[in-house]
Amino acid sequence: VIQCQAVVRRFLALKRIVTLRFNRYDKAALIIQTNFRRHSAEVSFIFQISDILLCQAVARQFLALKRVRHTRYIKAALIIQKNYRRHRAMVDFLYQVSDIILCQAVARRLLALKRVRAMSMRNGKAATIIQTSFRGYKAMVDFSFQVMDIILCQTIVRRFLAMKHTKQLRKRKCATKIQANWRRYLESNRIVLENKAASVIQTCFRGYQGFILFVVA
Repeated sequence: VIQCQAVVRRFLALKRIVTLRFNRYDKAALIIQTNFRRHSAEVSFIFQISDILLCQAVARQFLALKRVRHTRYIKAALIIQKNYRRHRAMVDFLYQVSDIILCQAVARRLLALKRVRAMSMRNGKAATIIQTSFRGYKAMVDFSFQVMDIILCQTIVRRFLAMKHTKQLRKRKCATKIQANWRRYLESNRIVLENKAASVIQTCFRGYQGFILFVVA
């Protein structure tokens, strides 16, 4: 009986041990599956977050580049409009000055002719001297107009060449350097034109003043 009890108890103990082992194996498998799934989920989540951040960075970079290009185009358009308007105003001013000088020359010529005719009846030599002075003055005025026309043509040609050169350089992404050179060129050209115009006006005025003094004398 004792041996039977021992055998039965041993069998039951072995059965319990086997059952406990299977239960431990199941728990260990569950823990391993849980940890593996959690690790897989974390890795997938990290990759998804990385992909989302990368997409956001690319999209933001594209939008930033688009805004920068749009801003550059607007600034370039504004600079071109400003330079064109300034050039147009300068050309209009030159035309106005040329018209005023022409009107003054015509009026002075008429007055001079009138005075010459009046003085030719008195003294032929005085008329000859007046004619010589007037022809010299007329030649000087014509030369001044020719110089102004040449300067105007040079300005237009240089502007056309500069605009053509600017278009080529824009394709090579050198708008900044072109704008700087263009501003410097316009400034120097404006100074030269102002100096030449001032010299021409002073020369005409001095010639006219000398002529008046000579006529009065």
